Amino acid sequence: MTMITSVFDSVVATAITVVMSWITREDNKTRKIKNNKVLWIAIFGIVYRVVAQVEWIVGRDHSSLIKMLEPTIEGLLGMIVVALPMLILATKFNVPIGGGDIKLTGALGIYVGWQGSVIILLASCVSAIVVYAVKAAKNPGTVGLRTSIPMALYTQIGYIFVLVLKLVEILL
Repeated sequence: MTMITSVFDSVVATAITVVMSWITREDNKTRKIKNNKVLWIAIFGIVYRVVAQVEWIVGRDHSSLIKMLEPTIEGLLGMIVVALPMLILATKFNVPIGGGDIKLTGALGIYVGWQGSVIILLASCVSAIVVYAVKAAKNPGTVGLRTSIPMALYTQIGYIFVLVLKLVEILL
């Protein structure tokens, strides 16, 4: 990663964090995630992938098409690996996952890639379970299986966890 792309990566990460904070605030109030804000995250992710792709093409060996398109493939897999199973669970098995949560996870996956997308899913689910377990322990009967959970906050926690992992990897 060159200095230009690492600075660009930081700018994109900051922009996505700002939009995620905006989404989290609205999701906590309305339990809805608006498409226009998710679209911004997807656009930031696509722009990041395009810059990464250009850097990859300019600075790498062109021995195979798969190697050459690695950043683009990583972004596509990041969008599909977690969001598609969530969509299938919601539509075919009636698991109560909101459409906004599915789109948000897919949009973030474009930027973080498939491994980051899986980590976001795991970290967000674990953090939501911990928070709601504490709420249930403090006030028995207030939290149950039918409790609506605004997942944007926990998705943002997972996203920040992935950013920290990326930062540690860059610093080491």
